[in-house]
Amino acid sequence: MAKKYTFDFKKQVIEHYFKSNDGYGLTAWHFQVPVGTVESWVKLYKRKGIDGLKPITKPRCFSPEFKYKVVRYFIDNHLSQNQAALAFDIHFGCVGHWFKIYQKYGKAGFSMTLNPPQGKADKKMAQKVKKNSEKTKEELLEMVSDLEVEVAYLKKLDALLRQKRLEKKKSIK
Repeated sequence: MAKKYTFDFKKQVIEHYFKSNDGYGLTAWHFQVPVGTVESWVKLYKRKGIDGLKPITKPRCFSPEFKYKVVRYFIDNHLSQNQAALAFDIHFGCVGHWFKIYQKYGKAGFSMTLNPPQGKADKKMAQKVKKNSEKTKEELLEMVSDLEVEVAYLKKLDALLRQKRLEKKKSIK
């Protein structure tokens, strides 16, 4: 899969941003890219320099503990995927992908093998559920706590989305 933006293009956008008085919005408009993309590139440039804009050439592997830590940070601090990714120096897509795994399987989902053949994932989860019955009280309480935090996060997200929809409806009238 080809990259959407080349290193030279990103460099050109960054140079324009710093040399002009244009903010994120005008720079994004000038180069026909999303504002959030320009903002991410600028923050990445400020944090890592010009090398931060270069594509990652070798795949990186992350431990299940690291993935869980990133997702907890993302949830607990009510951050965007970009903000969480910048904090841990990872691609924002990882945050979203890991969050979906966490939503579907919980912390145990990070220990599963990548891309299991169809059907095996459900069998593995059934085995994990059986193992849950053998867990200690402390482990089960930790799982309950994690799930309570997740539910609270999702409720807050739902409330914010409803509020935005109401504000949009009011502004249209």
